[in-house]
Amino acid sequence: MLERLDESQHPYIRVLQTTDDGQIVGYGTFYIKDLGTIPSVGDYLADINNPDDYYAKVVYQRIFVTEIFAPSYWLLLTRPAEPSEITNGVVETTLLVTDYYEATQKNPADPSLPERLRQLLGWPTKARRIKPKVRDPEDPAP
Repeated sequence: MLERLDESQHPYIRVLQTTDDGQIVGYGTFYIKDLGTIPSVGDYLADINNPDDYYAKVVYQRIFVTEIFAPSYWLLLTRPAEPSEITNGVVETTLLVTDYYEATQKNPADPSLPERLRQLLGWPTKARRIKPKVRDPEDPAP
């Protein structure tokens, strides 16, 4: 039996992916309020665990779906994104920004914070280049 979503959860987005052999497989469902907007064709979506453990996909088609016994939704068709230096840099910097914000919340007086911010801004720094902390994909806590 199909479970109806609460009206406060509308509208939502379903993301599917095309495999190398042309199959379309299920991926996930997100609420627009969680993504902020409906991704457009050409947008990248990324699942990041660690700098060397991430998966990026590109939206190549958007379809508005109306099912007779379910709420309407946007369906995004994606394909795997080709790895690149840009994507790798985005992933590393995204993790560094997350680490920085977590550090400012835990200890705003941390003396390493100014150097970390300088690195994020691309300014010269006296410290060695900071790397993102390693995350455990099994641990959902930030």
